Amino acid sequence: MHQIIVLLLLLVMTLAGCGSKYSTVDAEEQKRQQSDPADQPAESRWDGDSDHGLSDGLMLYRQGNLAAAQLFFEEVIAGNHAHWLARYYLGQIHCKNRSYGQAIAQFHLSLDQAPRDNRSRALIYVALGGCFEHNGESGRAEQYYRTALNLHPQSSSARDGLERLRALTQVDR
Repeated sequence: MHQIIVLLLLLVMTLAGCGSKYSTVDAEEQKRQQSDPADQPAESRWDGDSDHGLSDGLMLYRQGNLAAAQLFFEEVIAGNHAHWLARYYLGQIHCKNRSYGQAIAQFHLSLDQAPRDNRSRALIYVALGGCFEHNGESGRAEQYYRTALNLHPQSSSARDGLERLRALTQVDR
């Protein structure tokens, strides 16, 4: 009977979009999680588990729960100041909340810490372009979209951004 209830709960959670990750916590583990983090083994502390926090933040971000996602991304960054992807998504949240100055700051920090591969860097430049576009700064947005396209010529997001800016300038004329 217990197994059927667990399976039903997992099915409901999956259908509700709670993700496929789940875990069981026994009473001793729960007590340890509630204790002071300094008393916990290093591998179970938050800063040693930033990928788990990033996954949770991404799940919440994709569900549109930006406030909760922001908390996860901020905690990931607190544990690892050089976590470029958490900073990238934190910048996305700030941009969606129209906090463009904060978004731009996070994107620049993300750019400083991102891997040197062109695709990752182009992703950040597109985000910067979008942020400036939403803020009404077409010239700067175009610079960032062009930089993204130079780094990653297959970037449809950069191409789409430039196309939107072209359409705007044609309407203004």
